[in-house]
Amino acid sequence: MPMPAAPDHENPASPFSSWWLNHASLRVPDFDDAVRWYEETLDFRLVHRWPYRDGITFGYLSPALDNRVRLELMGGPGATRKAPYKDLNDSLSLYGYHHVGFRVDDVDAAVLALKARDVQILSEPMDYEACNRRFAVFCDPWGNVLEVDRPILADD
Repeated sequence: MPMPAAPDHENPASPFSSWWLNHASLRVPDFDDAVRWYEETLDFRLVHRWPYRDGITFGYLSPALDNRVRLELMGGPGATRKAPYKDLNDSLSLYGYHHVGFRVDDVDAAVLALKARDVQILSEPMDYEACNRRFAVFCDPWGNVLEVDRPILADD
């Protein structure tokens, strides 16, 4: 059964009903290197940056044409690098945060553009009928997993 476009119920009585996704954060070793990679490779825009403490800088980035959700980079000394993933299945071996997903118009075209910019692809485009999504998974140079996806369309 395909995933519905929206849940069939809302809960306006919830004390959390005003919540909406504002940002997801990624830890990187060097803030400026990461901003450069996201700007040059994914065409993101740096919206704002600010110093935190102990040489760590935070900053918000947004995709080329989207100002609704931001990716927050936290860069600077003091973090331990995790082992790089070989592929999507390898990335499923740890619990906790897994990926940030971006809706795109064309998953296959997005992957071709990522490959042209030498991005490591963890999963080639595939259809997953159980949730009615076509998706692909890739990672940044620091091992943070990202996804591009869209609904499977009737003419696919």
